[in-house]
Amino acid sequence: MPQFKVPQNLDMEDRIIGKLTISQFGYLAFGCLIAYIAILKIPGTFGVIIAIPVALITFAFTFVRVQDQPFSKFIFSLIGYVTNPRDRTWHRDESSSNASPIAADRAVKKVAKKTPKKAYTPADIRKLAETVDSHGYTTTDDNE
Repeated sequence: MPQFKVPQNLDMEDRIIGKLTISQFGYLAFGCLIAYIAILKIPGTFGVIIAIPVALITFAFTFVRVQDQPFSKFIFSLIGYVTNPRDRTWHRDESSSNASPIAADRAVKKVAKKTPKKAYTPADIRKLAETVDSHGYTTTDDNE
């Protein structure tokens, strides 16, 4: 029987330039472009003041990992956590407001009274015990 190599780490992104993945390269290219434009087009030190935070954010998105996840996934999860409500409130359904616990208890007792109790014979109990012991495979005939 031939041996086949089973692929591992299928969810890992391909490396294109050195150790950079395509998304890391995209973040790096976009951030460097924004910082470069800020330095060229905005006069004086204000351009540098704009370029430094852009470079730091670009560095974080490109190289920082939080709990073995990319920084971008961490940021998007953080935004989702902050914006989505965490408190659950229960609103009583109008259709269930008419039902009372006493009426529900009476309905359960009424159903219990209607169900006939079956008397089990020793043969029925023996057959059930044999079925349980044999894991569902019976050795006796069903005609007994």
